Amino acid sequence: IQMQQGYSNRIDVDGHSAFSHLATRINSVLSTLEYAYNVVIKNSEVTSGLINEVKTQRELSHQNVGGTVFAADVPVRVKERMHMVSLLSRAIETQNFSVAFQPQYATIGQEISTLTALIRWEDEVLGKVPPCQFLALAEDSGLMNPLSEILIKKACLQAKVWQNEGFKPIPVACKLSSSQFTNKRLL
Repeated sequence: IQMQQGYSNRIDVDGHSAFSHLATRINSVLSTLEYAYNVVIKNSEVTSGLINEVKTQRELSHQNVGGTVFAADVPVRVKERMHMVSLLSRAIETQNFSVAFQPQYATIGQEISTLTALIRWEDEVLGKVPPCQFLALAEDSGLMNPLSEILIKKACLQAKVWQNEGFKPIPVACKLSSSQFTNKRLL
């Protein structure tokens, strides 16, 4: 979107002229994001970050007459992030996660000394979601605590199953994010 010099409400969208007040559109998007922040995902750093991005774009639009004034994909990214947060929330509610165990070997011999429990998410629509995507999303949207509770519970249950099958107890490690140390439910 580019604003034509001398015409405060004339804009070009992909080479087509249109009359609109760009500030009204930006404020509308900003209001929508603030509503999502306050009602749908309160305290979400994801939405907060997108609101800040729109505010930055609005400030640039006041300074940048004749140049690019608004990133057209911001509303798309907002919808995608909100959709992913919704899917992740639903997966947490249904505990639709599995645990993979990464062995740590003793320095002497081939014996496993510890297992690290790693959470995995396979969505029926998205398929296997890489941990780097959903863990960052969980952290940003305030879902890390319930996600970690699922991991710890499933890891402990599996360790107990192995013990009941006659295997010797092996310590299981679960990684925590720094934000989880403020969680009063953490033992």
